[in-house]
Amino acid sequence: MPPGAEENILIEEFNKSMSKLGVLNENRFDFNFPVRRFSEYRQDILEELIKLRTLLSPDLILLPASADHHQDHKVIYEEGVRAFLRSSSILGYELPWNIRSFDVQHIVELSEENFENKITAIQEYKSQVEIGRSYFSKNFIRGLAETRGIQGGFKLAEAFEVIRIYG
Repeated sequence: MPPGAEENILIEEFNKSMSKLGVLNENRFDFNFPVRRFSEYRQDILEELIKLRTLLSPDLILLPASADHHQDHKVIYEEGVRAFLRSSSILGYELPWNIRSFDVQHIVELSEENFENKITAIQEYKSQVEIGRSYFSKNFIRGLAETRGIQGGFKLAEAFEVIRIYG
């Protein structure tokens, strides 16, 4: 975080980002687990995910990919699979800065409008842009979208790991 950043800055940025994407307040959930300590709260995280499964009955779950090395992402992946494996399709998304190897199994075309909406939402994480996270740059994100597009026969695309197709 940048020096002097407010304690809840990431939550504020998350909400601004979700607003840009049109996600309604009632469809956002903040559990406020301490960053980089999710492993200490595995069971609590699982229980919250099970509550969400019951409340929402989602068809599709997007989780960090199974090969993501970030400690918190790993917990979300593992507990997400436990919570949703028998009820939902699950795709793992790619965060290249945390993954040494990614198995592209499903590619989804992005329109230019989809891409610009993604950039607009990501740019709401001003604290991360301010500290120079290169993976928040439009050039990096476009390069990855173009690479995945070439792989899928599109101009722009997103790639996913297929964890489970349900139904």
